[in-house]
Amino acid sequence: MVENEVRPYYSTRATFTSTVSDTLSTFLTFTERERMTCWQIMASESFGLRDVVKYGVIHQGQFMSPEAYQLATVLPLRQWLGILHREVGEVVDISRVLTSGVRLLAGMSMPAGDVTRKGEIQHQHQHQHQHRHRHQQRRQRTHLSAMSFTSAVGANAMFLGMPAHNLLDMSLLSPFGRSSSSSSSGGSSGRDVEYRPLDSSWADLRPTAIQQTVTHHPLFDLLPWPEFRNAVITALYSNPPHVDADDLILDLWHDGIRCWRFADPDPATTDPSASASSVQNGLPWHSQSWEAAPWFLAKWAMLIGGPGSEMSRTSAWWRCMTQGM
Repeated sequence: MVENEVRPYYSTRATFTSTVSDTLSTFLTFTERERMTCWQIMASESFGLRDVVKYGVIHQGQFMSPEAYQLATVLPLRQWLGILHREVGEVVDISRVLTSGVRLLAGMSMPAGDVTRKGEIQHQHQHQHQHRHRHQQRRQRTHLSAMSFTSAVGANAMFLGMPAHNLLDMSLLSPFGRSSSSSSSGGSSGRDVEYRPLDSSWADLRPTAIQQTVTHHPLFDLLPWPEFRNAVITALYSNPPHVDADDLILDLWHDGIRCWRFADPDPATTDPSASASSVQNGLPWHSQSWEAAPWFLAKWAMLIGGPGSEMSRTSAWWRCMTQGM
C-alpha cells in the first residue's frame, strides 16, 4: 500500500560504502556557485555519472582505462564499480569519488552562454509538431547525438520551472504531491521546490494522479514515460519499498535512460530561426525522444511493463535508428 509520507532513500541491502542520500548529498557540501558551475558543465558537455566518477578517480591520482570507462555504457552502476574495484585495486567509495569529481568540475570556468537551454526549450516547444512531422523525411541526412540523463532532466526541470542544479538534493519534495502530504501530515518535511511551468502544454510530463497524491522527490516528475513514473513512485514509496531505491536512482543518473536528438548538418534544411547549436528534434519532455539502455530494461523489467510497454517500444526504435553508430 502506498502511503503519503516521505521515506529516506536507503536500502538495507546496499553494497555501496554510503547510501544514495549520502552519496548524492555530497553535491550539497559545495557552494551554490560551485554546484551551478558543475551542473552547467555536465549539462553543456552531456556528462553522466560515469564522467564524474572518471574525473574523481583521476583527481585522486588513480587510473581508469578507456576500456573500463566504455563498459559503463553497457553495465548497471554496481557492476561497473565492481570492475573499477578490480582495476583500481581498492574499494571504490562512490561518495568520495563523486566528491572529488564534483570538486574538479566545480573548479573549472563556468561555460559561456545560455547553458540552461531555456531559449532552445522555448523555441523547440513552439516548433515541436513541425519537427515531429519531419522525422522520417530527414532520417537519411541527419546526425544523431545523445543527451545524458543529467542534461535531459535538466531541460525538463527548466520546462517545468524547477531548479535543475539542486536535483541531487534528496530532501526536495515534488510540487505536485505536496498539497496531499501537507493535508495528511499537517505540514511537509524536506525542502519544497517551486513549480513555474514555461507553458501549459506539458505533453508527456503532465502529472499523473499518483504524482499528485503521493509525496515524492521531483526527479521522478522529470521521467518522460507516465506509466514508468507511476511504477517508480509506487514501488519506492510503498511500505516496504518494492525495489532497492539506491540501485534505481543511481542507475538513472548512470544514464540508464537517455534522450536522443537530431541535428541537421544541411543549412538548407535547418530552421533559420534556431541557433546553430539547437537541436532540430529530440525534445526531452516527449517520451518518443528517449531510450532506455538494454541493461536498464532487463534489470528494471518489473517497473517497465514488459516488451509491449511504450518505454520498451520507443527504446527498440532508437536502437534500430542508432545501430552501427
